[in-house]
Amino acid sequence: MAGYVGWGRVEAYRLASDIEAIAARGEPVDLSSLDAPLPTPQHVEAARLYAEAAARAREIAQQDFRMTRFDVDAVVGHVDVVDAEATYKPDAPVLQLLDRATPLPFAGFGDTVDGLDRVNVAGLQALSALSALRADLLAYRGQGDAAVPALIAAIGVQRTVADVFSRAVLGARQLGSLRILLRHASPSAASLEALQRAFAGLPDEDGLDRDLMLRRARLIEQQSDALSPGGLPAATAFFLQPFVTRMVRVQIGQFREVVAAARQPWPDKYATLATLAANSAPRSNRTMIRSALAGDAPNLAALSAAPVQAGLSLAVRRVAVTALAIERYRRAHGAAPASLDELVPAFLPAVPIDPFSGHALVYTTTPGAYRVYSVDANRNDDGGTVYGTGSMNPMPMPKPRDFGINVPLTARAVSR
Repeated sequence: MAGYVGWGRVEAYRLASDIEAIAARGEPVDLSSLDAPLPTPQHVEAARLYAEAAARAREIAQQDFRMTRFDVDAVVGHVDVVDAEATYKPDAPVLQLLDRATPLPFAGFGDTVDGLDRVNVAGLQALSALSALRADLLAYRGQGDAAVPALIAAIGVQRTVADVFSRAVLGARQLGSLRILLRHASPSAASLEALQRAFAGLPDEDGLDRDLMLRRARLIEQQSDALSPGGLPAATAFFLQPFVTRMVRVQIGQFREVVAAARQPWPDKYATLATLAANSAPRSNRTMIRSALAGDAPNLAALSAAPVQAGLSLAVRRVAVTALAIERYRRAHGAAPASLDELVPAFLPAVPIDPFSGHALVYTTTPGAYRVYSVDANRNDDGGTVYGTGSMNPMPMPKPRDFGINVPLTARAVSR
């Protein structure tokens, strides 16, 4: 019994030492930074408006699932579009809140919103989808200059979402809306430039290392409750304490290698993280406790990382900025550029790089369209096999696939 108690104390001491080492590196060990006071009244107002709009958008989405899935290019005839236009008004109260928040500076929700998750991510996703749908419906009717501010508002919601996976979901929807805009409308040169600035304003870094460090900080915060999530009897908690402390310490330790991999440049980080995840499958002859005691437990940090979504978030930004630069060039010169190099420096500061290949985004032209894309997670150029129609990406995604946009040279007319 004395040895068992001693083991528990040793594990607790080692865990405390591990946490101190993380803090000494300047990395977060709790989530207090998310509750920091906001710097100005404008930041506070933006947080309040986004939170209220997200709550209302979530209520709408719970009552009508079509909002997040409606695709104007996948309907038969125009009945569904007409119905959507009658249902989703561009001046709906929730969108008025969003439009008030869009021009304000945003630095997080701070301590203005109660609750561990601050603002429900599903609400923010619904809010972005609702604004993107507003843009889609306006673009479908050829009202490009009215659709652009709506899409800019949807893009702005990205700054409110912290985790990598959610940013990729929002970004894919916004790229779909850009497809619809350029298929059905001809926004002015000023509108195209404003939209390009909005996409370019998204961070050109994936934030994967920060996402992983915050996950580790949440694990550290929750480890004190690990023994009694449902109120275990004291004797049971005492018996489990050394095992649970050991498992938590192993899980926390796994993050160091994964965070280091997430700090590698693209596409090296993708390959490294994929290898770590592939090598993290649990052994068939080991229980979780036995694996933890042996020090070779599955690397849950590697398995929970989202390198595909991180790469797609960067690809959304870079593809969108490039497509808009091509469109602006085409308007100015009467034809699409022969190569992306012709866009520099008047329309782009440099040719964007595909995160998955480490080379320039692929750009091709045909007599009736141009296409710009990333080779996507399979890291193969599949000839511009761009998946997704309009604002939707089908699930499951096809295996031969590229991630990008195909833009016709003539806007598609629809009956008014």
